[in-house]
Amino acid sequence: MAVSRWDRVNLPPLGLLWKFGGWWRWAVLGLALGGVGAGPWSPSLSCALLGAALATVWAFRSPWRPDPPADALVAPADGMVDDVEDVEGCPFLPGSVVRIGIFLSLADVHAIRAPISGRVEGVVAVPGGHGSAAARDSGDRNQRNEIWLLDADGHRVCMRQIAGVVARRAVFGPRTGDDLRAGAVIGMIRFGSRVELFLPLSAYRVRVKPGMRVRAGEEILGVRGGSCAPRA
Repeated sequence: MAVSRWDRVNLPPLGLLWKFGGWWRWAVLGLALGGVGAGPWSPSLSCALLGAALATVWAFRSPWRPDPPADALVAPADGMVDDVEDVEGCPFLPGSVVRIGIFLSLADVHAIRAPISGRVEGVVAVPGGHGSAAARDSGDRNQRNEIWLLDADGHRVCMRQIAGVVARRAVFGPRTGDDLRAGAVIGMIRFGSRVELFLPLSAYRVRVKPGMRVRAGEEILGVRGGSCAPRA
């Protein structure tokens, strides 16, 4: 299987909808055509259909973001950091790790970006429920993608894309063996939900705290080297 390189930090207009939209692409087209067609005989229906099409396009927006430093750990998603905690027994990494949880609301950008530059070691789609993604244990219960990444120093970083009540599917584009650039658009969670990162304690210095709002690919969550700093 050919190895792909995911290095596009910024997509063209409608790029996220086209790349990860699935059947929503055709729903937008249908709504837009229906709105135009309904115009001559029902202006109110026409406005409603065109408004729905525009709202869906807005949900699939992918705003411009700067290129992050090569050695940075950047936010994989827009949203609120609601969890920065040392945990034991992570299914992805041995020993103690730090977990960073980011909750995405319906209003947040849904694009998911690579948190590090490195290689995809594995991707597993795990079936589950669709409970509230605001719950810290939703990553163990809800439908999700579990993704193993390897950074330039050989450290494993793990990421979870977690579906929620409204978000029915988490989409991850790269495959095992693909190369990633930090900040590159690699997938999305349709209509909000949650993303979690698991980091080895000895590999990254974490700079983020609960309560902070972050922007994917732009907010630096930490840097490689040394142990994680104490968290409040």
